[in-house]
Amino acid sequence: MEPPTVEQLLHVWERGVAENPLRRTLTLLSLTAGGAATEDLARLTIGERDARLLELRQSFFGSRLEGISVCPACGQRIEFEFDAEEVKVNSSGAGTNALRLEREGYEIEFRLPNSMDLLSLDSTGDVASARAQLLQNCLLNARREGESITSAALPENIVAAIGERMAEVDQAGDFQLSLRCPACEHAWLAAFDIGGYFWAEVHAWATRLLQEIHELASAYGWCETDILALSTPRRQAYLELIRA
Repeated sequence: MEPPTVEQLLHVWERGVAENPLRRTLTLLSLTAGGAATEDLARLTIGERDARLLELRQSFFGSRLEGISVCPACGQRIEFEFDAEEVKVNSSGAGTNALRLEREGYEIEFRLPNSMDLLSLDSTGDVASARAQLLQNCLLNARREGESITSAALPENIVAAIGERMAEVDQAGDFQLSLRCPACEHAWLAAFDIGGYFWAEVHAWATRLLQEIHELASAYGWCETDILALSTPRRQAYLELIRA
């Protein structure tokens, strides 16, 4: 994947600062879309979306990802790092076909969730309500012993089986880090949100860049376009002269 230009990423950051986290994720994803509408991007499965985001992040910031987590057992802050190439999962085509589950007399047909489904959830509702709404969105057909039933009529073990099947097919949509605390030896799985992680990096990068533009414009009277046209080494060299 070709990395976005500095101007493209700065423009996406400018749009994203006023958006909620999910919308920001789709705004970042627009850099990979070649003009595709937001609605089309929102219909990608969560795994397909996150796989594209990881590849986009890698093209601009590199393969190495670093962060900090907190041990749920003792509260110790721990550092983690991993390489994007180590966690890539092929999600291409994961959402193109309906999935089926037959168990205990139930015949279920469903699809994988996407960002459009998440956007439709009531942000003021509780987790259980959101989960029920998501299942309703993704359920295509449900029958028991030949009779049609609603998502609300499905028992918990069948709902859990649907979730397991979704995770199996779209593995990139539920990426978790295997962590161990060096202080208490507690081991746990921590969910990793590539959209939130990438946005935090972009926000920090854009803030630094704007500060550099401000310094150079104040010192030399250059406009933003001229400053952005400078290569990173040349821009840093001028900044070093100013700060000396």
